[in-house]
Amino acid sequence: MRETRETTRSVCPGARAARGFTIIEIMVSLVVIAVLISLVTVGVRTALRQSKNTSEQFMASGLRSSVEQFKNEFGFLPPLVNDGEPLGTADGGPIIDDPRRNGFQQVAVRSRAFMVARTGAGAVDTNIVGPVNGYSGADSSFSDKRYSKFSLPFYLMGECGARHEDNDAVIDGVAGQGFVTPSRDGRFDPRGRKHEAFFTPQSASLLKRQYVDPLEFEEHDGAPGSNLDGDPSSVALLGIRDRAFRYYRWENLEPLDASAELGEFMNVPKLLQDPATWADPDASSEVSEYRAGSYAIIGSGRDGVFGTEPVRVLEAALGTTLSDPNSATAVAELRKRAMSDNAVEVGR
Repeated sequence: MRETRETTRSVCPGARAARGFTIIEIMVSLVVIAVLISLVTVGVRTALRQSKNTSEQFMASGLRSSVEQFKNEFGFLPPLVNDGEPLGTADGGPIIDDPRRNGFQQVAVRSRAFMVARTGAGAVDTNIVGPVNGYSGADSSFSDKRYSKFSLPFYLMGECGARHEDNDAVIDGVAGQGFVTPSRDGRFDPRGRKHEAFFTPQSASLLKRQYVDPLEFEEHDGAPGSNLDGDPSSVALLGIRDRAFRYYRWENLEPLDASAELGEFMNVPKLLQDPATWADPDASSEVSEYRAGSYAIIGSGRDGVFGTEPVRVLEAALGTTLSDPNSATAVAELRKRAMSDNAVEVGR
């Protein structure tokens, strides 16, 4: 018997009884796994957001290149289309009767005076550029109407989207993409040669026909009413949140005098300036880099807002609530945050 016990001890020297994981060890492991999962999830979400914003910036860059091709081809920038409401009267665009060609229609475009946005005395025309309900408060917004949603599809792609009701004539002279030679006043010359589209979106879904943007009406202190179907000629290029790219046009003036501030003769859109300076019509600290600029292409970014919409719209889009919406400083910071992810391309 002694011999058997000794043999057993020699086979398993120092052996311990087997044991399982303790509850504490299991809980620690679960916590570590949960942390890793949350980190991976946050990383994926961040990557997706960055990817979407990058794709919109890439599209804005492509649109700018196409605008430059247009300018090189014809010697002028694409005209600024009068979109109609809420940027003008309902019967003011984007397609109107052509007074020079009876029975035909043309694209309604803005004049140089509109892009200057100054009165004869040099003051800003508040019908074109100005705050709505002040610079603070839940309903405050900033209305800068020197842009079009339809210029880019019309003049880079030939997507006017409308035919004359009497003779079925295509306004840009080419059915589908492409167009005949345009002129500075927005007309397409039927005697001109045909041109291929300068820009084609990667996905057909990015081209929206009968486009209407309810938030745009609120931005300019209006209401779209119950009819949100849109006109057949309302053709827009959409960004990642289904809001149309905007094509801004402006013209800078000569200095009023030798001591004039840049802001006194520069008409740079507010979306290219720091919101904290919007209340100062002569502010120049934020516009010097655009001194040679004359157009911009801007997308709303992943948050779906440009930054000029009413404060309550920005709060909803950004998931925040201002403790004091009447604080001009707090409102300016909110607008700056909303503008931070805009896709922006500026050209001259």
